[in-house]
Amino acid sequence: MDTSRWGRSLTTSHLRTSITVEIVSPGPSRATIEARPERAADRAPAHGRTSLPPRGPVGCCRRGTRRPRRLIGKCRAGAAAGNVSAEGEAIRSNDYRKDTTVKAPSTRPAAVLGLDVGKSSHWACLVDRDGEVLASAPVRNREAELDALFASAPAGTLVVVDQFRNIGSLAVRRARAAGLGVAHLPGLAASRAAGLFAGEAKTDERDAAVIARTALGVPDSLSGVPGRGEALEAARALSSQRDHVVACATRDKNRLRAVLLESCPALEAAVDLSDRRWLELLAGFGGAWGIARSGAEGPQAEAAGEAAAASTAPPPALVEAENRQVRFLAARISEALDEAGALEAETAGLLEGDETYACLLTVPGIGPRTAAQLAVSVDIARFPDHDHLASYCGIAPRVRSSGTSVRC
Repeated sequence: MDTSRWGRSLTTSHLRTSITVEIVSPGPSRATIEARPERAADRAPAHGRTSLPPRGPVGCCRRGTRRPRRLIGKCRAGAAAGNVSAEGEAIRSNDYRKDTTVKAPSTRPAAVLGLDVGKSSHWACLVDRDGEVLASAPVRNREAELDALFASAPAGTLVVVDQFRNIGSLAVRRARAAGLGVAHLPGLAASRAAGLFAGEAKTDERDAAVIARTALGVPDSLSGVPGRGEALEAARALSSQRDHVVACATRDKNRLRAVLLESCPALEAAVDLSDRRWLELLAGFGGAWGIARSGAEGPQAEAAGEAAAASTAPPPALVEAENRQVRFLAARISEALDEAGALEAETAGLLEGDETYACLLTVPGIGPRTAAQLAVSVDIARFPDHDHLASYCGIAPRVRSSGTSVRC
């Protein structure tokens, strides 16, 4: 057979690898992957037009040419390092629809240590590159025990966790301190992968084995563990605290409206909890009858007096119980709103020197709050272009085809 008919080199400006496929009859096919560094000419230009296929598949709306957005190109400082995960190099897909990022593992890890993390202890399962279990045992969530575990792992071991925040944060920090690579297997991926292995039991030991074997056999299922500097980590923590404070304020608002609605529906309809004057009035005097007896002045007090006059007062004991609840809830809402504003300002201060945050502020419709949330939640430097970022956020159209049925 003429091998020149079948052998060819697949190399594009979008790929960071050169793949040579050679098929020799009658033996099996043989593929070799040769990694090469990215060249400046391989990167998409920051200006100008980039060619796309003249026509997409049936049902695909992307045709012709497009002018690439500059956001990702400007915010890719350190992208070469950010795109390299513990399991290999993330490269741009040769699929022009760019639904996913193709990962080309440069070297297979010597071993994979799967950690099913828990609050007080984790279950660790160590497998070698051939899939043989070398060790499987629980380990306490303490620095000394984790350091001993990682010190006993072979050189080049990849540590894979199912949670890298909260209960898994200490394990991630100690693994990095030991010089080991760290990756994350999302919980949904681990749950789906568990159905591919024998057995139906749900134990920590089995979950750790599933994590380790899935990471070894399907490296594309892994994602990187962010580690982007002290300022960004501090901003992320403050942003998370702000979300918690706002959630508490929303819960208290719902509770306050329920209390007012049970006692005086007319006052509940008149109250605007986004108005600080209403919150101060409710925190000072309580419900409708507490405000009416106080002699307070102003449009809010007049509205509360009218609502009380148009309603029948409950028994005195119920009025006092209502006033106590209303004062407490209104004060908590005011404190939560003040704290949320302070956290937003502090978060913005930490992100002032961040290039991604500055770029996001130049996008029409994105303000400081949205820009801060995106900057601390998504590592944009990990994505080769804006198409990958849009796909990650779930706002990019995707082609789903089966036979003659094609839909986006």
